[in-house]
Amino acid sequence: ERAATHCEHSSSDVRSPGVNGAESACATSAFVLVHMLRCAPHLDMANEHGRATLESLLCRLLKNIRTADELLPHLVSALSAACRGQAERFQRLVLELMAEVEDPLEAQDECDESPGQSGADERLQREQRCMLAQARLAELHSEYSLRLAEEDVEAAGRLKKEADALQSELAGLQAEMAATTEDTEVRTGRCLRLAELLLQQPKLQLRSHEMSALP
Repeated sequence: ERAATHCEHSSSDVRSPGVNGAESACATSAFVLVHMLRCAPHLDMANEHGRATLESLLCRLLKNIRTADELLPHLVSALSAACRGQAERFQRLVLELMAEVEDPLEAQDECDESPGQSGADERLQREQRCMLAQARLAELHSEYSLRLAEEDVEAAGRLKKEADALQSELAGLQAEMAATTEDTEVRTGRCLRLAELLLQQPKLQLRSHEMSALP
């Protein structure tokens, strides 16, 4: 438990290198954290409260996309030690972490019992609004051209004003979606890295149907 507490303090410094503007302090914290993680296999895991605290901390660090990539192998090894040789439990934890990293909104929705709109619903509605706005813009452009052909300047002006407002709204929606896409790429990279580290483990439990599929 004491080791988990020290790891938590060190990891908070590693994840926030720019808070105090001291990169050397961040590097020192990373160095300390790596060596503390290497001690994990030698800790007394018989203390269930301390073991659970360490496991919880390691899981939080692994699914935090701000955690430095160079720490991931040490975190995964420490998590394996915290599972006390239970390969199936370790594998399940890593797979659950990958699912949470891939879609944090879905994981949050499953744990959130409060009423109201979920983050996944908001994302879906944003995409729908973007598609509707694009369709409406196409209609406005057609109507605008038609009004100009009829020399109805007043109606054409109203349509142009509506189209400009809709174009501005669409630009904002597309900027939000672009930011979401960039975040998705980072999360996908983290999932792939966790999968790689999981496959590098000396013992990988396979279920019966997976065993039968092997050549």
